[in-house]
Amino acid sequence: MFDDDIEYFIAKANEIGLLGPGKMMVFSDGVSTGALSALPTDLQNALSGAGRVLPVGCVNGETGVLFDHFRSFASKSQSWLDLRLNSRMPYEDWKLTPELMEDYYDVDVSCYVYDAVMAQGIAACDSYAQYGADYTRAQYLEKLQAVEFDSGASGRVEFDSATGNRRKDTGYYVLQNFLFDVSDESSSAPIKGTWNPSGGWDTSGFVFSDGTGSPPASVEPVDYSVCGPGFFYDLVLKTCGACSPGTWSAGGTDQCIVCGAGTFSEVSAAATCTRCAAGFSLSDNSGVLTLHDSAEDCTSCEAGKYVNTSGAPACHKCPKNHDSRLGQTSCSLCTFGYYLDESADPPACIACPAYASCAGGDSAPVPDEGYWSPYGDVFDSGTDDVGRVFECDTETCTGGVNAWCWTLVNYSKCDSDTIQCAAGSHGILCGTCIQDWVFSSFEQKCVECSSAGQVTLLLAIPAVIVVVLLATCAAQRLVPQDQAILHQGFYLQHIDKFKVLYPGLSILSSIGTVVEMKFPEPVATMLWLYSFVNIDIWSAIGLECWDSLRDLGPMNYHFKAIGTSLIPMALATLIWISWAILSALASGPTSEATKKRRVAITSQHSNATLLLSYIAYPMVSMTQFKSLRCSELDGLGVRYLRADTSINCNSPEFDVFVGRI
Repeated sequence: MFDDDIEYFIAKANEIGLLGPGKMMVFSDGVSTGALSALPTDLQNALSGAGRVLPVGCVNGETGVLFDHFRSFASKSQSWLDLRLNSRMPYEDWKLTPELMEDYYDVDVSCYVYDAVMAQGIAACDSYAQYGADYTRAQYLEKLQAVEFDSGASGRVEFDSATGNRRKDTGYYVLQNFLFDVSDESSSAPIKGTWNPSGGWDTSGFVFSDGTGSPPASVEPVDYSVCGPGFFYDLVLKTCGACSPGTWSAGGTDQCIVCGAGTFSEVSAAATCTRCAAGFSLSDNSGVLTLHDSAEDCTSCEAGKYVNTSGAPACHKCPKNHDSRLGQTSCSLCTFGYYLDESADPPACIACPAYASCAGGDSAPVPDEGYWSPYGDVFDSGTDDVGRVFECDTETCTGGVNAWCWTLVNYSKCDSDTIQCAAGSHGILCGTCIQDWVFSSFEQKCVECSSAGQVTLLLAIPAVIVVVLLATCAAQRLVPQDQAILHQGFYLQHIDKFKVLYPGLSILSSIGTVVEMKFPEPVATMLWLYSFVNIDIWSAIGLECWDSLRDLGPMNYHFKAIGTSLIPMALATLIWISWAILSALASGPTSEATKKRRVAITSQHSNATLLLSYIAYPMVSMTQFKSLRCSELDGLGVRYLRADTSINCNSPEFDVFVGRI
């Protein structure tokens, strides 16, 4: 206790009945006589009869705390100190001087402090002399325990070799008597008694608080154990009191303790404090009671911080690229440009993949237009594939839409096709058209079937056949022989060019599909223009939209490949049916003219068949090649047909189709 605390301490002691008749209070010399005399009159009166312990030599006569004796010790022992210290200290600034000792005179501290300074200095000098400047702590303590000297201030200085502490039996003390004179309201503090380790107290002439020389009777200590957990012993009321909210007690004590950091107590008589929940913190550590008396005193971790344990004094900052919302127990969110990979252990924020955007938080990578993500359990593979983005072959990939769906929480609530495929398309790379939609090679996306168009095409096919037959028949009957020869010459002149040009353009237009690469401009546009020569008879007559054909099997690309192969065969059959009809019509009396006509009919139908084969062969062969051409999504182990991504190239059905082809 020091001067600044004495008034509060004495007032509190008087309040709880520790002063007055039958009581005795003893102070150390850390409190000056002047501070005691400066107390209010009522407190001085209550304090009268108290004692004050001082080391021998720290007082002069019967008045107050003086250090004259210490100054005398320092000046008289200067030669001894020089001999003891200066011979070990090569540095002039480290030598002890009378001026240095006189500076300590004005310091109001115990005489023991000066003896400690001397002992520490001697031990340091001895350590330096033997071991040099790099002596160890153990070497220093060894020297300190060996220090011995006589101090007029507090007796002989020696140290216990077992504990390293100064031996208490070498100290000698006096007991000052603090007395208050009611008549003139003045105080005095004469020396009235001594103490030493062997003889104990000698209080002859000491005036106690009741005004007599008889010490107060010993008082049995208070049994605090009568107060259980959540209670304290009230020294004023002499009974147990309940701890107030914000404090706690384990019982058996005279005071309750303010809850520590990360804890609070909302109830009275709390045996323990409640820990703040994970995601919350409370930094005050048993300081202010009102900061611990409600759960609302626990502060939720701010965004960007977290704490995953209860009773935390502070929240932790999220790792780099990680983020959190208010009051979170983990940094399960990511900053902008990153997404959370839950497959990692622990989950980690990964840089956004190319051709995608990452809004941060719990958002998954959203693919750009023309790209597709397997996100959303397309393969029932969970969220492991969330960071993969693949380029689409057609214009069916719109890129991610509806940001609400592209989160770790909501992805399973949305349809993967709806949020990244154009209307009418679905599946891997949005590469398959749904029912009643057909893929348009011109638009490079799925278009809706037209029922009116189906009826028109259904009627147009037999109509075209009839017109062709009638036109052929009429040409044979009406065209003069010389004109027929002229027409045949024109046909022969241009058909050879067509036979070379058409297959060549068909091959060129299919290069991009075969080599699986995209060409730069203007090559890409040129190949796209050449693609018009690729006649897709199956799609041209809208067979994918015919409901009657769906009963024959799934309307996928394999069905189309088979149908495309059969259509030229059917047309060739119709050509020769036409030949049979026209040959029958040309029958009659055998003559040279009849023979020529039959030869002409056969020649025309043969040429038509050859022309059909030139037209159909590129179409059929390309369709067949596409029906076998598979690709694999890198890292997913999924092989699919590029022309129709609904077909799994690892399936038994695909193996059966390949065997048939």
